[in-house]
Order: sequence, then structure tokens, then C-alpha cells
Amino acid sequence: MDHPIDRKTFSKLLSVRVGMQKENPNPKNVGIASPFVPWIGPEILKGVPGIYFVGIATYGCGENRTLDGCLAFSKEIATEASPRSHFWRYLRTVAEATLGEEYLKCQSKIAWSNQYKIGIFNCANPNQPLNPYGVYKRLQLPLCQSILKRELRVARRCAVVFLGDGPLIDAVLGEDCDRKRYQNLGVWIKYRENGAPIIYQDHPARWRSKQRECVQAHVKLIKSEFLAFRAACQAGVPHRI
Repeated sequence: MDHPIDRKTFSKLLSVRVGMQKENPNPKNVGIASPFVPWIGPEILKGVPGIYFVGIATYGCGENRTLDGCLAFSKEIATEASPRSHFWRYLRTVAEATLGEEYLKCQSKIAWSNQYKIGIFNCANPNQPLNPYGVYKRLQLPLCQSILKRELRVARRCAVVFLGDGPLIDAVLGEDCDRKRYQNLGVWIKYRENGAPIIYQDHPARWRSKQRECVQAHVKLIKSEFLAFRAACQAGVPHRI
């Protein structure tokens, strides 16, 4: 499948960013990031089962205003997968344990996205991301929702893992998600028509006090759900519809 953000959609993101800059109520303290373009492994785009991770927001890639530049930025970040980040340490651990290969070898079967496609940041500390709120949220949300719908089509044969709360969680999971199966882990889960799991969990940064135990438990959960779905795909039967 094609990438969910094409040049026309990227142009719309740039226009939304201009609108956010014009209406920015606090330009001295809050900066508007360049558009974020998801990294999607080439195997996923070919329909191979993988893991599609969705965070909340990132502070973008400087003043990069081209689709190719933003794609290159996302690929670079996903390839580096900085061990200094709770988020990326967790993604690496999940990917390696679930896909059974070293991270760089299984990177083609993972994707990294965010619910918000235009992040904001603290101007006094540009490396500190902030989650969009108020006008920063309102102006981009309709386009972000449209893009996420396309992403879910691309990720139709993936385990989709949302890390952290965000404005699109309820729209994706709906009222019929299962909040009891993994209640002890604070995980919500829903199965798509083809049986592919959509999983919502806390952001790994919230597990600082029990990082090791939480990571192990969540990795086990995602691995189990993904392997069951992949086995069903290989057998040509739906999994837990």
C-alpha cells in the first residue's frame, strides 16, 4: 500500500501548521514543530504482519518543510531508537522479543507514528516536547483523524499498539473494546474484523518505579497477541473475531 501521507496530505499539514503559527496565543514560549511523518517499515507496506506503534506527539524535525525530509527524519529516529528514551527502549524490546530478531533486522516490520502530526515544544528547551492542547489541538485534529484512518488501513495486518492517552483513542477503540481481559495491566484491547489486535496501554515513561516488571508483562502480552494473529494469518483463518 501507499504511505498514508502523500504530497497532497503533507501540503495540508503545512497549511495547518501555518494556521497554528498565526493563532499561537503564546509564541514566546510555545513553538510549533514541523509536520511529523510516520516511519512505516517496507514489509508492512507490502502487507506483511508487523507491529504499528502509535505515540501521542513529537516535537518534529526542526524547520524541515519537505515530505522527503520529514520521512528521512522519522527513519533516522526509528533507526537510532535512542536507549536514553523510555519510549524507544520499550519499542526495541517489544520488537525484538515479538519478531525474534535484532532490532535493525526487524525494523522493516515495525512502524512508528503519533496521534498528533504537528507537535509543540517549550521554546526555552526545544528538546522538551509538549502534548498539543487548546488551539494547538483544535486546528489539527480533523486532519490527524483522517490520516490515522488511512494508517489503520495500512496496518490492517499489524498489531496496533497505542502508547499513552490521546484524543483519538476513543474514536479508534470505541465502546466495544475489552477493558477487562488485561485489566491488571491497565490495557484495553479490541480485535478488528480480521482479528488483528488494537492495544492501548500507558506510555512507558510512566513505569519508572516498576520499569522492569511492567515492561516484561506488557512485552509478554503483545508478543502473545501478535503471534496468535500471525499464526491465524498463516493458517488462513481469522483470529478472535
